[in-house]
Amino acid sequence: MIRFHGSAPFRIAVVHGGPGGIGSAAPLAEGILHFCGESVAEPLQSEYSVRELTEELCSQIRDSRLEQPLVLIGHSWGAWLAAFAAQRMPEQIRRLILIGCPPLRKQENVDALRLSRLSESGRRHFHELTRELESAEKAERDKILNALGNLCAEADCFQRAEGIPEEAGQCDGEMFFRVWPEAEKMREDGTVEHCFRMLNVPISIFHGDYDPHPADGIRPIFEKNGKECVFHLLERCGHTPWEEKYAQEIFFRLLGEELRK
Repeated sequence: MIRFHGSAPFRIAVVHGGPGGIGSAAPLAEGILHFCGESVAEPLQSEYSVRELTEELCSQIRDSRLEQPLVLIGHSWGAWLAAFAAQRMPEQIRRLILIGCPPLRKQENVDALRLSRLSESGRRHFHELTRELESAEKAERDKILNALGNLCAEADCFQRAEGIPEEAGQCDGEMFFRVWPEAEKMREDGTVEHCFRMLNVPISIFHGDYDPHPADGIRPIFEKNGKECVFHLLERCGHTPWEEKYAQEIFFRLLGEELRK
């Protein structure tokens, strides 16, 4: 399924995070439409393995309503998925934009930093939800992932802006439960990093200086491998720039410049 924001032509597609954060990229798509004046396609994920999700996104990119080549934007886990698709079909991708990309090598301090930003009760709740997600029945996982996502969003945000539209979608806890462990194994065995090294499209990266995912988890890998990319480090900004009070305006200004390249 693809959700559309604006009217044709659709030269931009945004890929949501998670895995299982279905609809979480809708505010980004609406922001691009409002601030940058560009219509946006929003592919929604529905599969339960990395391979199937990659194939699904490639199929969505080939949709006749999307102009080729297009700008593909991925947020968080969606940055990985967008890279997997771009590595398979570079001729369809004009530019790859990664926002809040998780580190390509395992970083032990991401959850520790998140937890340090929560209250004592918030930390207890985080651990409780993590345990519940592992043992819960399938029907309960959506609710648990939504609560866990809200806690992470609280820890990941520097200062939330007012008037941010609500996410137009739902959490798929089963997708997260099944896909993220597979993706983590791919990071540990070097598959994720290898995919990024093989990319052959122009790349732009946006990363908040308050994001618990360290910028050094992605930037040096591109630099050491000689890959040309544009890197924007946003000040006073967490994991989701379009929700940030101090970074929102400059984020959309810089994003607009990248979209016009």
